[in-house]
Amino acid sequence: MQTFDPLPGTQGVPLDFAILGGGAAGTLAAIHLLQAHAGRIRLAVIEPRGALGEGVAYSTSDPGHLLNVVAGGMSAFPADPLHFVRYLARSGRVDGLGEGAEATLAERYVPRMEYGRYLRDTLAGLAPAPLHLRDEAVDVSRRSGESGPWEARLASGRVVAARTVLLATGNFPRSLPLGEGAAVVDHAWDFDALATVPAEADVAILGSGLSMVDALLSLAAGGHRGTVRVLSRHGLMPLPHVSGRGAAGDVEDLLPLGVRARMRVLRARAAAHAREGRPWQWTMDRLRPHGPRLWQSLGEAGQRRFLRHAHRYWDIHRHRIAPEVAAQVAELQRTGRFRIEAGRIQSVTRCAGPGANRYEITFRTRGSDRLDRVRVDRVFACTGIETRLDRMPGELLPALARRGLAVAGPHGLGVATDRHGALLDRDGRAQRDLLAIGSLRIGELWETTAVPELRLQAAALAER
Repeated sequence: MQTFDPLPGTQGVPLDFAILGGGAAGTLAAIHLLQAHAGRIRLAVIEPRGALGEGVAYSTSDPGHLLNVVAGGMSAFPADPLHFVRYLARSGRVDGLGEGAEATLAERYVPRMEYGRYLRDTLAGLAPAPLHLRDEAVDVSRRSGESGPWEARLASGRVVAARTVLLATGNFPRSLPLGEGAAVVDHAWDFDALATVPAEADVAILGSGLSMVDALLSLAAGGHRGTVRVLSRHGLMPLPHVSGRGAAGDVEDLLPLGVRARMRVLRARAAAHAREGRPWQWTMDRLRPHGPRLWQSLGEAGQRRFLRHAHRYWDIHRHRIAPEVAAQVAELQRTGRFRIEAGRIQSVTRCAGPGANRYEITFRTRGSDRLDRVRVDRVFACTGIETRLDRMPGELLPALARRGLAVAGPHGLGVATDRHGALLDRDGRAQRDLLAIGSLRIGELWETTAVPELRLQAAALAER
């Protein structure tokens, strides 16, 4: 992938497309646009990282960080489900393959770094290659009037013009909601920071989701022997996948029901499957393609109820981890390498005085008024992705909000869009040439961060 300078789109004819963000979502969009409009589109991806296709999820170089979906479910192309599998088979980087390599690979959970390579190599195989501008967009505005092209101002001070802009900002880590005075802590996505933890250090991990699993595996692989305390509001960890996958099914019987009634039906269905020797995971697999319909059919009140009472339970059943990863985590827990505690974090402060540990965490145990104080050498935040527009870091999204080009989506989640992903402005008008993909559409779609959803959004974008 080449980096071009001087910057195209700054003079004369604007680019056809500027994609702001080059992680998985932005790269999938570029792949589908170039494939659909080969030779007829001028496209730039604005991404400060040196490599496209990585973002947060696929930038890890730890081979123990596996995809949470089998390789057969990770193709960039909905109509070609084994595209990624064939790429892996050709690469020769996956061990233990013999006769029937593709069928074997399709059911494997492979290292996440392989998926970043796959997206990058797939994009590089298309012509003309997109421009990769190693920069960061900090603002977007119209050049002139409501019909003029967009101008994206970059952190370097340069400006690029494009007829259509796609926001593919990816996932931001959620900050700890502890207010001013809280200590700044490392994040589990900072793999370099994890690698610097001394073997005997006492560690606290705040949050117990997927990024917590990554942190545990990285610490264990680095030879860490100190204590690890996982502190989270509910004390719930991601559940495992099982061998084989259940078939997708319809959800018409669930759509008229509220949150509580849906949970009753799903529990009964899972119990019936268990009596027949089928895993409960297959119950969730049936729902897999229908996440947006299930979310939208709840209505505003039902969605609020889901966010208050069922969100975390949905997450651990829906966003599962590879069986071999689950086995590693279970063994670490069984041998006392970490323990998980439920409750609410009150404060995280830096300790003072010679010989003191670096951090003190005040923690209210779930179901009691007791406050515990935990002193540790290192703290890692694993509290998930930031979903609220008013808390998004960086300059770009706050700038769009100030201009009235972006408003918060339902329940303050992501940005408001129409069904095609066009941003709604402060007057509720759809801006058909200012679009969003991925986690920014969470308020509208809920299920919008995984590759099966991203590739469908990218394909629909290219068709339009």
